[in-house]
Amino acid sequence: MHNDWYKYLDVEVLYMQRIGLPQGVTVSLDLNDVSQQDVAAKPLASQSVRTNGNVPIHFQLRYDPRVVDADLSYSLTARIELDGLLLFTNTNSYLVTLNGSQAKIMMVLQGSPLGFAAQL
Repeated sequence: MHNDWYKYLDVEVLYMQRIGLPQGVTVSLDLNDVSQQDVAAKPLASQSVRTNGNVPIHFQLRYDPRVVDADLSYSLTARIELDGLLLFTNTNSYLVTLNGSQAKIMMVLQGSPLGFAAQL
């Protein structure tokens, strides 16, 4: 069912290492309110997919614009995990504009040394 009041962020998640993803990884994307310092980010939207494919992984992250405050700051976080073990995550901040004019966002993730060490 499609609800007209929802808006979407068009996001691609990728990493630069020339390696394939293991079978059964989970890719998670979160939209967070990061307005308050020294406080855990408040989630507005989340989406996770299990994939056997390679990057880029495309998301249409749905959020409710009725809970968006133009005076607040919002950011995306992404991670790739295998059975709870972190393989990749973003180390850069991905601030987003939630006024409907945001272009496609390409999130480049960095490998987790612990994740790769455990796979060897």
